[in-house]
Amino acid sequence: MTAARPVFSRRAVVWLIAIGAAAFIAMSYFLIYGESIRPRQAAGANSYSRSAIGHKAFVDLLRHFDVPLLVSRYESAARAGGQSLLILAEPQNPDQVAALANEPADGPLLLVLPKWHGRPDRNRQGWLAEATLLQAKTVTAILAALVPDASISRPGQASNWTSSLFAVQPSLQAPQLMHAPALRAILAADQGLLIGALQQGDREIWILSDPDILSNHGLWQGDNAEIALDLVESLRGREGAVVIDETIHGFLQRPSLWRTLVEPPFVLVTLQALAALGILLWAGALRFGSPQAVGRPFEPGIATLIETGANLQGSAGQAKHNLRRYADATLSHLASRLNAPKTLGREALLAWLDRVGEARGLAQPHSRVDGEVQSSIRAAHSSRSDLIAGARRLYHSKRDLLDDP
Repeated sequence: MTAARPVFSRRAVVWLIAIGAAAFIAMSYFLIYGESIRPRQAAGANSYSRSAIGHKAFVDLLRHFDVPLLVSRYESAARAGGQSLLILAEPQNPDQVAALANEPADGPLLLVLPKWHGRPDRNRQGWLAEATLLQAKTVTAILAALVPDASISRPGQASNWTSSLFAVQPSLQAPQLMHAPALRAILAADQGLLIGALQQGDREIWILSDPDILSNHGLWQGDNAEIALDLVESLRGREGAVVIDETIHGFLQRPSLWRTLVEPPFVLVTLQALAALGILLWAGALRFGSPQAVGRPFEPGIATLIETGANLQGSAGQAKHNLRRYADATLSHLASRLNAPKTLGREALLAWLDRVGEARGLAQPHSRVDGEVQSSIRAAHSSRSDLIAGARRLYHSKRDLLDDP
């Protein structure tokens, strides 16, 4: 009967496994990241951007001073809650501002008006090829979502800064200022408001008209960094955090169990599980096709029977008993083969065998061998090797008396 041939060759099996693994990895990637926008590609006015109009330096500044910070990509208003400060930095859609501002919340809100429109550089990811000013009416529409009848102006310069909160003055080239009677002045110049505040129910809302105070290119100008930090610390509660919303820039990403499993620190558990699964699959894929026939557990024959019986006797602690019976059986066998008188007792038989051995020129009498074996049997701490050695000496003594080759 011929063995069954495998359905696939070894090379075909390897290719099938490789193609299946690649398809599974691609499926997992699109399942986890297919609908998300990668922040590393950002070059606009957002918290991930390192471009001139981005806010990455502002985020790093807050973290440097150990301000509790969360860059939020979903349900930002709900996550801010309590005394935490919600920041809407340079939104582009008035409806988004109105929706987030009108959600039930007790914590303060900081709205940073937009100013610039950046065109990404196609040759250098994360860089801008050009930045142009937004139209004033576009910025006014964002402001009007919270403050109707407000307007935006862009004077060439601002003078006579006054504030009840800040001890330093901003450094701005061509500042963007507000005009709104409904706003309470926090930081103002003769030409208009830079920071204004209003009360909406139980919620305090502050508006920063010029984002250059906290953008990457303007944060380090003059005392702007101090103003940005003091602004945040004045708004957030003592136990509150800062939540910067990034859904307004299109970075919406809802929680995902699959994404969590491939991000630190849970990725370590995932790698361990995959390693265990890989080992399991490897162990199960060592053969392909029909299983090999299982051989007999024991070879038939007297040798296997003797070995098995000896192992069972040894494991049962019967070694001394077996050696005693072997010594008696050796005496009986010698008496039968050498025609010893049948009336002799054990001691007399041993003496008779010694005389036979002396007559045959044997150097060691059988009684001495038997005596040493009996001493080993009576000893409390005889090892198994000692008992086996005694049995071997009995065997050789018997063979010498019988003159067996």
